[in-house]
Amino acid sequence: MSMLSGTQCKAESGKRIVVSIDDQVAYFLEDGFFVRSHIVSTGTDATPTPVGTFHIYRHEYSYDNGSSSVQFYTMYYYGHLGFHSVLYHPSDGSWTGSELGQKASHGCIRQRLDDARWAYYWTPDGTEADMIQQHFTPPPPKPKPAEGGGDAAGTVRPSKTWYFAEGCTADGFDEFLSVMNPQADPANATITFMASDGSRIDTKLTIPPHSRRTIHANTILGGKQGLSAAIASDRSIVAERSMYYQYGNGALGGDMTSGSTSPAKEWYFAEGTCRPGFDSYLCIENPGVGTADVRIDYALGNGAASAQKVTVKPLSRLTINVKDHLGGGDDAAHDFSCIVKCTNGRSIIAERPQYFNYGGVWDGGHNVVGLNAPAPAFYFAEGTCRPGFEPYLCIFNPQSHSAKVKITFMLGNGKQVSGYLRVGGRSRFTARVKDYLGEGDDDAHDFSCEVRSVDGSAIVVERPMYFDYHGPGTLNWAGGHDIMGVTALASDWYFAEGTCRPRFEPYLCIFNPGDGAAGVTITYMLGNGSVVRKDLKVAARSRATVHVKDHLGEGDDTAHDFSCVVHSTSPGGIMVERPIYFSYKRY
Repeated sequence: MSMLSGTQCKAESGKRIVVSIDDQVAYFLEDGFFVRSHIVSTGTDATPTPVGTFHIYRHEYSYDNGSSSVQFYTMYYYGHLGFHSVLYHPSDGSWTGSELGQKASHGCIRQRLDDARWAYYWTPDGTEADMIQQHFTPPPPKPKPAEGGGDAAGTVRPSKTWYFAEGCTADGFDEFLSVMNPQADPANATITFMASDGSRIDTKLTIPPHSRRTIHANTILGGKQGLSAAIASDRSIVAERSMYYQYGNGALGGDMTSGSTSPAKEWYFAEGTCRPGFDSYLCIENPGVGTADVRIDYALGNGAASAQKVTVKPLSRLTINVKDHLGGGDDAAHDFSCIVKCTNGRSIIAERPQYFNYGGVWDGGHNVVGLNAPAPAFYFAEGTCRPGFEPYLCIFNPQSHSAKVKITFMLGNGKQVSGYLRVGGRSRFTARVKDYLGEGDDDAHDFSCEVRSVDGSAIVVERPMYFDYHGPGTLNWAGGHDIMGVTALASDWYFAEGTCRPRFEPYLCIFNPGDGAAGVTITYMLGNGSVVRKDLKVAARSRATVHVKDHLGEGDDTAHDFSCVVHSTSPGGIMVERPIYFSYKRY
């Protein structure tokens, strides 16, 4: 056989093999991560395995070496030397294999038959093969992707300021800020990150007209534990924060949140639980120069109440693990709504991230920014009772008297279903939507809804939804997302975040509660500066779901990252949400 060196071939994949002669082990790596290893036999001292960097240049299923033995699954890396199985002896049907783990070959790398078969099919020609003398410590395995979904309601107008109380760049967390500029001129913005220890880091960026920019906070901040952010721009922009993570209990997921445009003295949350498998937090950002005294009033599912007082340092954030105050338990006494209120005249921002293992099967996390004041009506564009989805409506009544509430579901088939319930004063109620609509794999079980207090009481409503998402092809991602309802319809809805890259599936859910069809124009502003417009009609008292890849296609480049504006000519306005399901590579 020729003495062609494998170093003449170039690897086209991220795969690599390292053979440690001292260990007598072959290590298989991909993209810098450990895949597997197995015991081998390298060359004897008289016929050593050469040390150096080589490349696999040819595969051969079987080779009879002419000395009464046959080798299988050979991968040549240097001349006649290669990786292959232990030797088979046809004369008596025996295998040579007891020498594995010690030097025994003429320079080849001998392996168990099953190991040789696996390596043969895993390794393409061109793969780098490093033969080293010394011990090798392999890198860690490739992290599992963070799979799940995030949802956000659009904002109805751009702003020059944006605030985010939650954020994290610690190990296992990736944080991104997406900034959209819908204006005709460039926008110059400064992002100020505020850590829990009071330190601050500023970064500047320019967003071209009708375009978007994405900031990966980890590349700026490193391993900070907890962060808030404030964005100040010379032009009105739109900002969202996306996070992908492996939470401390092993839950893999992510969430997406539109920022708040201004601090406030009060923040209301309808959803929260300290049941087993759920960890709820409150993140409080103080962007001011004075200390903020904060009181948290919890309204529990059993009608009881509890209060907690905390202090937030200036230009900083505070994270509260709600279980530290309420404890844990699998009952209504450990479901909560809450009001986060600054009591000394300062203004703050509050978010409520929640990590979960729903039903012991679907894990992940979701997050919402609080609402500044209760309202009599709330709207939700997204919701489904198809198999693999579990939607809820969490209704918080902060008043001293009970509230009578009507839920109107507007289904994908144009029909309506209504239900009534009563929520006690300073309490919360959780409605399982499938108790009203049942379950079915058709558009009659997709819904938008209006939740309205029929007696005029001001309430707060959120819609968490847990799922096992089955998307196009074989996609199957479990997780959950949550959204705070919006209190008014509008003609324009802005979204800073969106991507049609592989392993992301974005949608736009458009809810038209009016009595006439709504004409809708979606303007996509892409990461490469291009603009794409699409028109559609949404029937009266119904919803439309847009799979954005049907408009923009799929591609792993900035031309497939988007922000968008959804505009309606309907005089009564519409409501729009943008759920994204994903499998995020954490490397």
